[in-house]
Amino acid sequence: LPGSPDYSRLAAMSQLHTDASLLFRIPARVFVPPPDVDAAALQLRPRPPPERHPVPIELYENVVKLAFQTRRKTLRNSLAKLIDDPATLDMALHHAGLDPTLRAQDVTPPQW
Repeated sequence: LPGSPDYSRLAAMSQLHTDASLLFRIPARVFVPPPDVDAAALQLRPRPPPERHPVPIELYENVVKLAFQTRRKTLRNSLAKLIDDPATLDMALHHAGLDPTLRAQDVTPPQW
């Protein structure tokens, strides 16, 4: 879920293409050697592709990737590689309905 430490690039990207639901948890103790975390089995149901994306899918994937590479930075800072003029970047983020001071883990899948 957005806002949680478990929300990641994989979660954001998979929610674009699928509806995911938790089937069951797998305790760490069933693995040899046991990992430090439990696992989970998910069901991923493909979503029908939209007739057209509002932006090219490659751009979407690049933006999400850049934002999550530096997940503790604000969008303004993590996306500066795309648009190096801060005022232009802020304007683009506002146009997309995003607050430049948000962090990647706080952006919901529809906002991406």
